[in-house]
Amino acid sequence: MMIDSLNGLPLKVMNLASEDLHIWKQLAAAKPQTKIISTNLVPKDPSVPSPAPFALVEIPAQTLGIKRNVKIGFFGVANPATIKPKSDFTATDPVEAIAKVKPMLANQADFLVVLGDVPKAVAVRVANAHPEVLAFLMTEKAYTRHNPEQVNNAVLLWSIDKGRNLGRLDLELNESGQVTVFKPSEVVLDATVPENAALLKRQKEIAAQVPASATH
Repeated sequence: MMIDSLNGLPLKVMNLASEDLHIWKQLAAAKPQTKIISTNLVPKDPSVPSPAPFALVEIPAQTLGIKRNVKIGFFGVANPATIKPKSDFTATDPVEAIAKVKPMLANQADFLVVLGDVPKAVAVRVANAHPEVLAFLMTEKAYTRHNPEQVNNAVLLWSIDKGRNLGRLDLELNESGQVTVFKPSEVVLDATVPENAALLKRQKEIAAQVPASATH
């Protein structure tokens, strides 16, 4: 169902979280249109494909109304403390993992963004260690609401795990593609958010494929 959802959502990049590891082989084989990344997760079995360590998303100039395309580089990190000993993966320290691959991405990207399945303390460490990071978007394994804040040069935003609260960051760019204004906010998925007709239709199609016995 996740694979089907990824192919139906306009999602460019997804961080491989610790709870997704049990279906990683299926995700890798399916090759969804969403690029799945992890900068610090490594399979123990060398025959298992590794997730890409980063992603580079290029946004056309005409979409942004500026003079040139903008390239955004994404890292993805998981909390090593949540990786179980019996897992097929190991997790390196996020700060060290980003330092290892950052040179491969920094020269290509206009901005660097981190997607994280980590607690706040890890995000703060990453932001302080890597001043090139513009934003850190994360989900924490706790029902805790944090206000957006700036650490070093990064804006930190949170989404509540399995909740309705999503961190959002809007950027205003000048004609040269440089950030002039940061607008961090929180989106609450309540009744005021309209349904997307195409996604709602696909949701019903997927639900119709699930046997009735599976819902009881």
